[in-house]
Amino acid sequence: MQKIEFINEYRRLATQMTGYVIAGNWMRLAVALEAAGIELTAAEAAKWADHGYLPEEAGQLIADGITADRQAELEQHAADQVGGHEALAALRIAELHAAGMLGPDDVVAVEDPFDGRQVIVPRDELG
Repeated sequence: MQKIEFINEYRRLATQMTGYVIAGNWMRLAVALEAAGIELTAAEAAKWADHGYLPEEAGQLIADGITADRQAELEQHAADQVGGHEALAALRIAELHAAGMLGPDDVVAVEDPFDGRQVIVPRDELG
């Protein structure tokens, strides 16, 4: 798949993190993985994004052979252990900040227009 086709397909399939910057980051991860003999399709990248993963987070998991669906099962178990998905999300954001993968201005909390919950999104999603 050509790079622009990957980006367009990813943006068509993903339900969150659909901005061009993040789509380009997923495409770059797919190219890097392809060089290692690992295929990352736009559909699988969209699944990872829909589960809330950035390419930087998912790259090693994908390289280790973990699919987005399997990781979702593992994450559900982790959420059950820490008090729910919102507690797990807050923990993950804090870990990304601590690791230098996200700066304090890279994410923003907004109200989900569908259910009124507060959600955290990459700032590029608002543009």
